[in-house]
Amino acid sequence: MNNRKWLFFLAISSVFLAACQTLGGAQFVILKTGSTVEQRRAAIDACQVRSLQEVPPSYKTTSFGGFGGFGPRYCHGFSCRYYGDFYSANVVSVDPNERLRARRFEGCLRGKGYQLARRPTCADERAAKAYRSKRRQAPASQVSCVVNEPRLESRWVPR
Repeated sequence: MNNRKWLFFLAISSVFLAACQTLGGAQFVILKTGSTVEQRRAAIDACQVRSLQEVPPSYKTTSFGGFGGFGPRYCHGFSCRYYGDFYSANVVSVDPNERLRARRFEGCLRGKGYQLARRPTCADERAAKAYRSKRRQAPASQVSCVVNEPRLESRWVPR
């Protein structure tokens, strides 16, 4: 395959992959019968702020690997290195409070009458249009798929 055909194939396949990611799949949402999207978004914001105040982040950073070298240099062709060259360390930041904060977030939502659930994104246009047409949310048992809901990152969902 020549370069132009290869680039065209690569561009088209990336567009299809992006389209597949927006259709289908599942996401974490909050459900409450009769609530509007604005009310759900406000509840998410309020509970995230409250849980961050109650359980602030305390990142722990650890590093592993990596070493450096000094001393004589050796060259092979156009490449020169020092004995024991520097190799960068891998640095990882972890927040040990993340799970507790997620539980507090869910407790706050429950206190406001919401429930945390995982629902698929509406894959066909008819189901998406039916969901969008309702100003207020139907009971949780009737919500089979969602579209245009405030997204919750997985770090806000208790494991």
